[in-house]
Amino acid sequence: MYSKKMKSWIIVCISVLLLVIAFYYGSIPTELRKEDPKTYSVLLYQDDNNQWKTLLNGISQAADDYHIKINTILFGPRDSEEYQFNTIKKESEKNINGMIIFPISTIKMKNLLSKWTPNLPVISLEYKMINNMPAVTVDDYKIGQMLAKKVIKNMRGIKGQTITVVDEYRDRIPERSRYNGFVDEIYKVGGYYVENVSRQKGDFNLMLYLQANMGNFGSNVVALDKIATEALATAYKNTKSMYGARNIYGISATPEIVGYIDSGVIKGIVYQNEFYMGYKAVWAIVNQETKGYWSEELNTPFYYVDKSTLYDELNQGLLFPN
Repeated sequence: MYSKKMKSWIIVCISVLLLVIAFYYGSIPTELRKEDPKTYSVLLYQDDNNQWKTLLNGISQAADDYHIKINTILFGPRDSEEYQFNTIKKESEKNINGMIIFPISTIKMKNLLSKWTPNLPVISLEYKMINNMPAVTVDDYKIGQMLAKKVIKNMRGIKGQTITVVDEYRDRIPERSRYNGFVDEIYKVGGYYVENVSRQKGDFNLMLYLQANMGNFGSNVVALDKIATEALATAYKNTKSMYGARNIYGISATPEIVGYIDSGVIKGIVYQNEFYMGYKAVWAIVNQETKGYWSEELNTPFYYVDKSTLYDELNQGLLFPN
């Protein structure tokens, strides 16, 4: 048996050892502990809540697969370009490993970002915001073209029809590219008219504006982003009995938009694979940061869907992931 002196010595040694372990794990920086995941920040602009739910699901899935931590910062409509830019810069100065950014997509924002030299890996979404940085993009011009081709096909060659375009947010780069692709395709075919409508000073709610003016629109009405598509579909649903049937088209695929396709309110949409975009953004930033090379620009696929194809295997998997 141990003597009392020996027992006391053993207790002291164990206590010292525990203190050393506690000090070690309490003082070593987080980034040096192999068991702690690397941290990346995601900064997104959204016009309303849950606008990027599918994209964030893709980011979350990739974060689990790659064992990393994600900090998410969401900008809103009241946040100016300067505020968003300054927030991005401040976030880049924190102890993080990289950033995925998609601030408001105006020319002003792009000009601000063009003067910034990040000190860490940065991936931009939707379009290439920083010339020397990689991006997970989508060809918005071709999205507009694809939608125009479907509208033309559904008009069955009956020329002279008017297509009303909800011309909101064309100060943003993706929306402008979609508009140009759509209109160029319509005019290339010829024989159709395009009219643009948008809120004027004093019109605060897009859905109410569209609802009040639905009777003046053409037989085919097109929106070019998810916010305008949701507003247009709701306005049409509320006024259909008053103004008669129209063909409603849009871009993007929120649960609300998908529901409107299923119920026949929306004729068809073009949507991009936002889950893929989010997942590939994480894949790209991890490779860029860990392997020390610039990832190539990645293009996000996009698809047209209407009620007849809503439950096809591909669309069902992308639009009803749960």
